[in-house]
Amino acid sequence: MAAKVVAIVQLPPPVTGLSAVNRRMVETLEGSGELAASVDVSPPGGASGVHKHVARLGRTLVAALALATARRQGSSRLYMPSDGGPGIIWNILLMVVARLLGFRVWVHHHSFAYVNDRSPLMALQLWLAPRGTRHLALCATMLEGLSLRYAAAWASRDHSGVVLSNAFMPGSNTTPYERSSVLTIGHLSNLTEVKGVIRFLDLFRAAKIKGIHIRALVAGPIGDSRSRAAIEATLREFPDDFRWLGPVYGPDKDAFYGSIDAFVFPSDYVNEAQPLVLLEALAAGAAVLATDRGCMGCDHAASPGLIAPVSQFHDLALHWLLNHESPSARQGLPRRAAEAFNGMRATAKSQLASVIDEIGKG
Repeated sequence: MAAKVVAIVQLPPPVTGLSAVNRRMVETLEGSGELAASVDVSPPGGASGVHKHVARLGRTLVAALALATARRQGSSRLYMPSDGGPGIIWNILLMVVARLLGFRVWVHHHSFAYVNDRSPLMALQLWLAPRGTRHLALCATMLEGLSLRYAAAWASRDHSGVVLSNAFMPGSNTTPYERSSVLTIGHLSNLTEVKGVIRFLDLFRAAKIKGIHIRALVAGPIGDSRSRAAIEATLREFPDDFRWLGPVYGPDKDAFYGSIDAFVFPSDYVNEAQPLVLLEALAAGAAVLATDRGCMGCDHAASPGLIAPVSQFHDLALHWLLNHESPSARQGLPRRAAEAFNGMRATAKSQLASVIDEIGKG
């Protein structure tokens, strides 16, 4: 039987959480024998402003033409992640084309921007989508938020959804790491104020002032001037106990996760949904200290560490560090973290198999 699924996605480069998941989904559909074609709609590297939108429009039109061609060749299903901001405009265009051509559509959501606050563009996308469109949400909180935030369109157009966690992405950790006797915290991201690096540095400084014997590692590219200034100031103030590693990949990233006791992620990013870095850190045996954004509270209720509102995060995280300063207090943390992740991963792999089977059957 001929493959029936067309995937319209943003693929690496650059490598982001979204593009990495997109690539894995395309590979999984291809491995199942269901993928008829995939179209990359990422704007070219370095494009910005008007050039970025013009490029995205051009690639969206190419994708629409590919949909028409695939329909003539017998394809009938579309897999497509949803943008989180103005890019929803391009999603709407593809939705209209898919509806006119009679495609069944699966939309994969990766942003809480339009879940936390109603988006007229997302509402329009749901109204214009083919009847019976299926939605893949990262957690139950996201799926419930979508269905309630856009209740009228959701019911009128027979939308429905299932949960597909990103926890199928990281592999289980098999490398035993020797952690230091000194409490070590880490933060890895595109280092910006909104993603939480300055809150991380403030927490580290407060812990040092409190007299906690602690070290801190930061990894990733610096994304704004305020974050750069804060990192440089911390390097000057604590040259023996603070390091910025720059971007890390492969074995260097694994070593980063394996050297920390707690991964601290105090993000206030509006699109924050289900950061892969939290799952990677948990897989490596690190506790998770994070703000309650997106799926984090839903995902990590059983993980060692804490999830707290942004307004309470500093005080609660400082208290956690104080209680886990001694090596004996941290005994068992890596095992509990790995067990929590392995449970999440097993559930996500089962969800993924069910989704691929459903898309294949149409």
